[in-house]
Amino acid sequence: MTDPIPVGVDDRLALRFAELQSAKESAAKWNAYVKSLTASILEDLGYDPGDDRPPSRVAQDADGKPLFAVEVSYRKGFDKGSLATKYPAVYAEFETLTPVKSLKPADPA
Repeated sequence: MTDPIPVGVDDRLALRFAELQSAKESAAKWNAYVKSLTASILEDLGYDPGDDRPPSRVAQDADGKPLFAVEVSYRKGFDKGSLATKYPAVYAEFETLTPVKSLKPADPA
């Protein structure tokens, strides 16, 4: 990795970066709350986190009117760690490096 290039910025950009950091912190708290609330609702509906074939369900009010549905779908994926361990040469051949730009506080020098 190369050394970062110093760039002078004005106060407006520094304030926008501070706002970004604050928004990231808020988003992380809300995302954690959403995950916790979702898990709690699913548990109340009788879902077991270890069940790999759960049924879809519809939550109804006392009159039988549908309130919300729990739709179960499946996503395909790969265990990259296992692939890299079992087939390192093949994994290395197809591994790609894509630049990812992220904003984070600079280390004080």
